[in-house]
Amino acid sequence: MTVVSPRLTVLRALDADIRPGGVVPEDITTLNPACGVEDAQAAGPVAARGAVYSGPAVCYPIRDGGPGLYAAVEGGRLVVLGSTDLLDNQHLADQGNAALAIRTLGTTEKLVWYLPSVADIQADRSAPTLSELAPPWVAVAGPWLGFVALLAIAWRARRLGPLVFEPLPVVVKAAETAEGRARLYQDSRALRLAADTLRAGTLTRLARHFKLGADATPDAVVDALAYRLGRPVPEMQALLLSTHPETEGHLVQWAQRMEQIEQEAMGR
Repeated sequence: MTVVSPRLTVLRALDADIRPGGVVPEDITTLNPACGVEDAQAAGPVAARGAVYSGPAVCYPIRDGGPGLYAAVEGGRLVVLGSTDLLDNQHLADQGNAALAIRTLGTTEKLVWYLPSVADIQADRSAPTLSELAPPWVAVAGPWLGFVALLAIAWRARRLGPLVFEPLPVVVKAAETAEGRARLYQDSRALRLAADTLRAGTLTRLARHFKLGADATPDAVVDALAYRLGRPVPEMQALLLSTHPETEGHLVQWAQRMEQIEQEAMGR
């Protein structure tokens, strides 16, 4: 029997001493037999891509003593080919692909070509239950693990005290509100939102300091700032309007630079 590119479950079901060993590297274009199997020696080198296997008899190895594209059990009772390139029309004329395919599949007068499909599954086959899928030790350790989990919950559970009534409305300091909002931004990694908030606050304070009015545009604030500090307008635009921090470290450095510019403007 010859199996082409089988899955691991198929190999296990065949109960053969053949195991997967990887795939053919991309830099290898031709594989030599390098074994004592008569069919492989007669076919010569092959050109194919696919899986390699280890077993009692290995041919076309990807390295000396390693797994190969052709694996068989003693006596040729089972042969595993790791690539369909050895059998399809597109690659049949490459190297000794045709010779290896004919010698491997043509050992008997009758050839049965079988392709498994969903139709092979019995319709009356029921799905396994949860107890059938679980390993055997679950029946013994499961109840104990559940009991231990209940003990852990009872030990670590939060014990709520009596309700405490607080008169409303509650006055919250502005610093506490700003710190709480900043922690929310940090936990959600909302860098752009935090940068936009810092930018809006800086522009608002500068507009108030320059007495530009509530409807002053960001460009007007930047022009006033550049005039007050005697610096180029593009430099101030790049700092106040065009910068969008991508990391927390960049956000901190940018905020410190913004604060430095604002303090410098306020001092003049």
